[in-house]
Amino acid sequence: MININKTDSFKAAYLLGISFILVFSIWGCSDTGSGINFNDNNSNDSDSSNTLDSSLSSDGNDGSDGSSDNNGSDDGSDSDSSNNGSGDDTPPDCIDNDKDGWCVPHDCDDNNASVYPTAVETKGTPYDDNCNGLTDDIYVPPAPNTELSYIWIANSYDGTVSKVNTKTLVEEARYKTCPYSSCDPSRTSVNRYGDMVVTNRFYSIPGGVSSVTKIAGFLKDCVDVNGDNKITTSTGPTDIKPWGADECVLWNTELPFITDLSPRARATAWDGTEDPDTGEGGYVLIGSCIGGELNDYNEWEINTINRVYFLNGNTGAVETSMTKDIPSSACLYGGAMDRLHNFWIMDGFGFPSNGEGGGLVKVDIGANTVTRFQAQCGYGISVDQLGNVWLGGKKYNSPGVPDHVSCVQKFNSTTGKSTVTTDQTGVFLRGIAVGAGVSDGFTWAAESLGHLYRIDADTMDVKIYETPVTKNTGLKCDSLKNTCDNGLVGVAVDFDGYVWMVSTTEDSAYKFDPVNETFETVEIGHLPYTYSDMTGMQLRNVFIVH
Repeated sequence: MININKTDSFKAAYLLGISFILVFSIWGCSDTGSGINFNDNNSNDSDSSNTLDSSLSSDGNDGSDGSSDNNGSDDGSDSDSSNNGSGDDTPPDCIDNDKDGWCVPHDCDDNNASVYPTAVETKGTPYDDNCNGLTDDIYVPPAPNTELSYIWIANSYDGTVSKVNTKTLVEEARYKTCPYSSCDPSRTSVNRYGDMVVTNRFYSIPGGVSSVTKIAGFLKDCVDVNGDNKITTSTGPTDIKPWGADECVLWNTELPFITDLSPRARATAWDGTEDPDTGEGGYVLIGSCIGGELNDYNEWEINTINRVYFLNGNTGAVETSMTKDIPSSACLYGGAMDRLHNFWIMDGFGFPSNGEGGGLVKVDIGANTVTRFQAQCGYGISVDQLGNVWLGGKKYNSPGVPDHVSCVQKFNSTTGKSTVTTDQTGVFLRGIAVGAGVSDGFTWAAESLGHLYRIDADTMDVKIYETPVTKNTGLKCDSLKNTCDNGLVGVAVDFDGYVWMVSTTEDSAYKFDPVNETFETVEIGHLPYTYSDMTGMQLRNVFIVH
């Protein structure tokens, strides 16, 4: 089923779902940033007089550009950090019951003057002081889920996606991802129920159309299209059904062009509003990457308009009324949701394209606004349960190969402050994932030479592991540039906390046991290229599904 028309009832259900979650879950309040927000060049104070804010209309026809340099690790937007509940998305007639300067929805307890978004979390209190959704800021790990223990890896060259059981290391199915001979699939995202979408960046046909394909996570949700009272579907890597024959492939939607340009889709994420027990509802968010197309990838255009598409999770229909344009951007390369229904995006291609003015982009879905923050590093992106946004990749001012410099940045979305690792010289960090279970307390980053990086979530100390990739003499390396072509590209954490990596050059995935520091290898399709929420653990971690 391709491009089924949207319904108003589904949009209403989406808004109702957000309201339900905000009221009845443990989530807290969002920050006050709204509009397109740029920092004052020479100030870290709370004076917002130099901040450029503008609400983004539903058709995305607004916004301005600007740049800043905060110097050091303070990367928040230049907004008032005092107790001020008068952000653009605060109702004009708000009533501040406890007189702490904050109103609902930002104040998650308007009867307690000690509770507001910028408060310091006090250990031992029975309430959430800083409205970040966590009492005492204690991380609550999600329960393991044996039914959802799969990693979905796109095989870009083959135009397929592999479904690998993370417990048995068996590839249980492999699917075509588009109707054409070449799909160039890359990002995958798994929702809280277990269904998966894969984004096809562009086809090798005139026009280069991008598309998104949804595949059922469970056999019971596949559709008997041909009416033979059984489900025809792949049973393994050698059993790839022709396009249209696999009844677990639920829909494929081609993305509309942006004026006359292919979207060259990149960032991909479920929004988390789907029912975790049935998979019904929810939206798939897709970010475009047209900055490279304007100059044929030779020189990136950083002042173009990219787009975030919203696809109906049930039907795949593009909800055009919800589409958001992102002005002054290059490439919406990666994206991740937080528990407050903000979609965080890394804008750039290998490094933040607009690092000093806003390489980190927040799309507040409820308020319909876009806010920019400074990104020191950028390629991969993830969000943890505490509301920290993690970025890994080259520094925004990195020199070229072989002297390029990478780093990992932890951005506190409540305070607007960042901490950054020491410079990692001569390497190119790629995908990034937040640990859980046996990998809890660390964030993990893949690196092009084939190393796995472990970052302590508190101290930002770095430990580097050699992987089977670094020991493989068949790895395609350029000795003159001292670099390898996609030795490791993506990283993810499964439901037990084991760390998975994807190697394009080795046609393999690797499972890492962080306790025993051992690796296991799974051979998959040709030239796999995925870094995103391949297991669904990032979304599940944020929304605390048990």
